[in-house]
Amino acid sequence: PVLLSACSRASIAVWRKFTGAPAEVFCRKAMRIPVFIAGMVSIAGIYWFLSLLGMRRAAFLAALLAAVHPFHIEYSIEARGYGFVMMGASLAAPCAVLALRTNRWRWWVGMGLSFLLMLYAFLGAMYFVAMLGSAIAGYLGVRAWRHQDPAARAGLVRLGMVGIITLSLYLQLSMPALIQFKEIW
Repeated sequence: PVLLSACSRASIAVWRKFTGAPAEVFCRKAMRIPVFIAGMVSIAGIYWFLSLLGMRRAAFLAALLAAVHPFHIEYSIEARGYGFVMMGASLAAPCAVLALRTNRWRWWVGMGLSFLLMLYAFLGAMYFVAMLGSAIAGYLGVRAWRHQDPAARAGLVRLGMVGIITLSLYLQLSMPALIQFKEIW
């Protein structure tokens, strides 16, 4: 996972700067700080999403359960990209809700950035990204053609533009790693 490598390297560099440790010294805790922060943000994202749906008590309970769930804790401290995927998914959902409610660019862009974050952290997140994007496109498609809703047509255009830009950014960021991977095979 390229995102984890870059964030961990930056975290270790900051740790070395503040502790004065030499370049050959390594700290496992400093390496895992970015994933830990992503796990904490994912708890807030879960709360935000359910609050947007009007479920305040369920939002608190879900955030509490996420905070104590063994898998969430494990994925929030492992030196793997899953913490970033959890964060991206928990932020993509409320951004999608707000994008559908308001049709404002900031929420469409927020959803696209969440998708980019998930894909750059772990390519297996493409299934979540594809399903959420398809569900939103299907919902907007029904509203646009069956109900003749011009706002839904605009939403489809915005979703398409955000999808193309997100994919383009992902390919630009991942191309060096993909080229090296191709050489191995």
